[in-house]
Amino acid sequence: MTSPTQKPAASEAANGPDIVLARLLPLMPAMGITRLANLTGLDILGIPVAAAVRPNSRSLAVHQGKGLTLAAAKVSAVMEAAEAHHAEFIDAPLRWGRRRDLPVPTVDPARLPRMPGDGDPEEDRCLWIEGRDLMTDAPCWVPHELVHADYTAPQPAGSGLFQATTNGLAAGATPQAAMAHGLCEAIERDAMALWYDAGAALGAAARALDLASVRDRICAELLRRIEATGAAIAAWDVTSDIGLPTFVCIIVAPDDDPHGVETELGAACHADPATALLKALLEAAQTRITRISGARDDFGTESYDRPARERWMSEGQAWLAAARGPRRTAMPAAAPAPASASHALDAILDRLRRSGFEQAIWVDLTKPGIGIPVGRAIVPGLEGPWTTDGDYAPGDRAHQGAEP
Repeated sequence: MTSPTQKPAASEAANGPDIVLARLLPLMPAMGITRLANLTGLDILGIPVAAAVRPNSRSLAVHQGKGLTLAAAKVSAVMEAAEAHHAEFIDAPLRWGRRRDLPVPTVDPARLPRMPGDGDPEEDRCLWIEGRDLMTDAPCWVPHELVHADYTAPQPAGSGLFQATTNGLAAGATPQAAMAHGLCEAIERDAMALWYDAGAALGAAARALDLASVRDRICAELLRRIEATGAAIAAWDVTSDIGLPTFVCIIVAPDDDPHGVETELGAACHADPATALLKALLEAAQTRITRISGARDDFGTESYDRPARERWMSEGQAWLAAARGPRRTAMPAAAPAPASASHALDAILDRLRRSGFEQAIWVDLTKPGIGIPVGRAIVPGLEGPWTTDGDYAPGDRAHQGAEP
């Protein structure tokens, strides 16, 4: 299945979003999807956004998707829902114990995204699940808490040591495509954490992207479409020392819109800079509609209160002003398209190796009865998703200030 935001190669033209969607629709009941909705008209941007609804979910019940066409957005939404379903219902064997109790290779828990607190990942018992190290093709066990997405209460004993998110959870047309997607997401979240730790838009103004330097036809057209609505856009090149292009985008509501949606962020990582920027722009548009629709389970009601909205809108204006300063970076040159998903995966692994990372674990969650390749990518040493609510303990890279 072609990624809904990736520009397909000529050889993939016969496997477009409409054909992929037709293949996915019969699989929806098996994954608990009861509705596939078009949300595009809720926003002034006109960028296709869809939602897949899973009422009996064990995590989020509404999953958004985006794309350049409505069919692509629907494919994206179904694939997001598929990822969650597979991570909520894991059938693989688990082991219980301390790291030293497992008679198999295990990941070093000190190099994994941690929750704050007094827990000791070496001494505390927890559940473990088997993965495979993509660097060596050897088995390696990782904490189950970093893999599953069953957030129903009560959580298994030993939970609370590691950051329980969907970071690195990915689906794809092939196992290699899913692996590449999951690794890119993990690298993106790490780059975002480093950017936030450095002060984000206000602390790294020189990393603001000069949008006039964007030459990719699809990206440039999307920027024009958004600006034609009166909304303002800013973007930052937050690529880390790993060197895989990563961008953050914000879309700010028009100044004359009294009911404007507050600033929303989008971020993405991809080997091709133009594709990374495109995905980040689409992500920002999706997040706007997610906010407008009010259907996202993890958006607290307090985030819709006036003080929270005004604070975020004020911060968005400050970020926008910083991005328009005199020091801006040009859009990186286009990268050659990989010959296949396997080549793309090898290139990502090579970048990680050259940056000093020794492992990249993939936990296969694919269900034979559904047939969509799904799994979780975990790269020991990368930072986890950055939060400001005290639910994350920054790791060594954030403390050391890793930069490109």
